Amino acid sequence: MSKFVHMELHTPDVKASKGFYKGVFGWKTQDMKMPQGVYTMVTDANGEGIGGITPNQPGTPPMWLGYVGVDSLARTVKKIEKRGGKIVHQDAVPGMGKFAIFLDPQGVACAAWEAAAPPKAAKKTAKKKAAKKKAAKKSAKKKASKKKAAKKKAAAKPPTEPPPTTS
Repeated sequence: MSKFVHMELHTPDVKASKGFYKGVFGWKTQDMKMPQGVYTMVTDANGEGIGGITPNQPGTPPMWLGYVGVDSLARTVKKIEKRGGKIVHQDAVPGMGKFAIFLDPQGVACAAWEAAAPPKAAKKTAKKKAAKKKAAKKSAKKKASKKKAAKKKAAAKPPTEPPPTTS
């Protein structure tokens, strides 16, 4: 991945920020209840996800925080620390993924995001259902084809007894 996948506004006034960005860009917002409080999801006028708005933590400035998508958060955290970065917060969003907020060696904040893998059971179930449906369809076609062939054969078969003669 290694590209920005989510932008998040940390602000002291969520309500005012929602109004400002809606007025400027036409963005739409949807509040979601989370264990830590309310989180506001942001979409553009076409419904495409942009990011979110959340209250900034005490002692942190208001800011936009970019989340970079990664395949492995654990490996990324090791790389950040090895190269002089500092992890300031790690957490998970149940069913969605996990993240780490960090400061690079110059003190600039950024975040890494590892999306949760889709549930394997649901994937397997969907594949099994599709395979069953395909097999049933194939079986029905085969039966219909056999019936049609049997009818054709019966129609083409000469009678076993000669037709009655009239004298």
